[in-house]
Parts: sequence; C-alpha cells; structure tokens
Amino acid sequence: MGCGPSVSFLIPVFNGERHLLDCLESIASQSTAAGNWECITVDDGSTDSTGEILKNFSRKDRGRFLYFSQKNSGVGRARNAALEMAKGKYVAFVDADDLLSPHFLRILLPIAENSGAEIVGCAHRNFSGDAFPGASQLGRHPGAKIFTDPLSAVLGPRRHFLGNALRTRFVWGRLYNRKFLERNRLRFSAIPIGEDALLRTQAAALARRLAVTAEPLYFHRKHSASTMSSSGGAIRRESSIACAREAHGWFAERGFLKDARIQKLIHRFCSKTIYDGYVRGKRFRDPSRGREERRGQLRELFLEGIFTPSSLGICHALRSRLFLHFGL
Repeated sequence: MGCGPSVSFLIPVFNGERHLLDCLESIASQSTAAGNWECITVDDGSTDSTGEILKNFSRKDRGRFLYFSQKNSGVGRARNAALEMAKGKYVAFVDADDLLSPHFLRILLPIAENSGAEIVGCAHRNFSGDAFPGASQLGRHPGAKIFTDPLSAVLGPRRHFLGNALRTRFVWGRLYNRKFLERNRLRFSAIPIGEDALLRTQAAALARRLAVTAEPLYFHRKHSASTMSSSGGAIRRESSIACAREAHGWFAERGFLKDARIQKLIHRFCSKTIYDGYVRGKRFRDPSRGREERRGQLRELFLEGIFTPSSLGICHALRSRLFLHFGL
C-alpha cells in the first residue's frame, strides 16, 4: 500500500461541539492492523467551541488528526477542501455527530483491497440524541457482495440480503478509492442539502465495482440539530430542485440518458429527490400563499422531463399528479 496512509477520514464540521469529541474518539479507536490512516477535519466557520475541540485533539494525536479551518462555505465545499488535502488510498466521509464501529476499518479495508471495488460500503444503524445503541455483534453477515452494475445496485430494487447497506442516500459508511474520485473529477456540489446524494449517484454511475457488507459498522445520529432535521422548508425545496437539475444535467451531458435503463434509474432518482424535498407530507399540503408558485415550478420540472411521477411508486405518483394537475 506504500508509505502513505491507507485511508483518509474526512470530517466537515459546523458548530458541532456537542457530539464532536465522541466522533473523533470513535475514529481514534480504529485498528491500524489493516493499514495506517489519517483524519482531516475542516472547521467550516463554527461560532461555538468546535475549533478548540479540533485543535486540542490534533495536538493530542499529532500526525493522524489534522485540523484546518475556513470561512463558512457549506458542507460540500468543506468536504471538497478536505478531499484536496487527503493522501490516503481510500477516503471515508464522516459526519461530525456520527460514530464508527471500532471494526470499521478492519473489515472494510480488506474488502476494498481484495475486491478491487472503487466503492466499498457497510450497513448502518440510526440512533437519536445520546441513546447510542452500542456496537453490534459482528459475524452475522460475513463477507461482502460485489456488484458489477453499481448504479442499478444503489438506485434499483432493494431485493438484496444487505439490509440498509444500499439504501442510504449519503456518502458516509463508505470507502471511496481516492484516485477514482480524482480521475473522474468528482467533487461535491455547493447546494445546501443533497450534495452527498448527488455525488454518491455520480460515483455509482462511473464505478466498475461496488462491494457491500451487511455488517453495521456506521452509526448515524438523528437529532434536531442535524442539517436535514433543522433545515427550513424553503431550503429543502430549493435544494431538492437544484440536486435534481444538477443530476439530470450531469447525466445528460455525459450521454448516460441515451441508455434506456440508466434513463429510467436517473428519472427515478430525480423525481424521488424532488418528491422528498418538495411534495411530500406537510410541504405537499401547505396552504401558504406560495403554493401556486411551487405548483408552477413543479409543472416546469415536469415539462423539462426532470420530474416524472410515473417513475415513482403508485401512491407517490398519484399524490404528485393530484398536486401537479389539480393542486390537491
């Protein structure tokens, strides 16, 4: 593997003082038996004690934890800054309030090396607040499944034995081959929400192999302070549209949409992204004065072929059509 680190853990942080130390300690607990690692942290203009926590931890564990700071620019740009500085053969994106199993690296790195996959992933467990479920007993899902059509694996039917390992729209819980990302110039978008779903989909389209284990090695914290939980409806709506537009444009420019199979998958991705951020639940029934404007915007996306209700499930497609055509 050479003299450099095997893996670069990349952590963007904005005002993450409450759970940041737990996250850093879960990375520090990673075994070096499979290979050396580094952790690059980027303080995205925090106004709390995040910077001091990161500085202190980097002083305590010199050489492995690297601290950088920037003006507040958003999570996508913070991840890109960390990626530019990474030296590992693989990179792993970690959210600052999440936790890794101490076996994350020990299990995933050999899978990456033995499979030749550009992307290697694991299952995850969600938990709320401080109610950490505890590291799972391992060995219940030994080995990994290899997919030679990664895009279909992550966007197609979920009929595999892998639990939620393929269901996440996020980039965490994965090892990405860094040269693969560099060669294809894959970087995060600047949109506030959904930038990781976009890169995950782009990477899956370009990768030749995806290897996934059903072992739960990543623990995702869900709480009101997270970006997805606290973002306002307007930000969600605009981000979902921007994500869908960028995805549709990116795939169209590269000729992917000429393939009917890929076109179907991307239509579903774009439509599901818009539905989740723009149509679903209370946002769908919101009687506010901007309702007709949003309906008009949705019609525009429909006419452009970016929003296709027929690509969604029956209930979601029906709800979308009722809103789109009748405002119901």
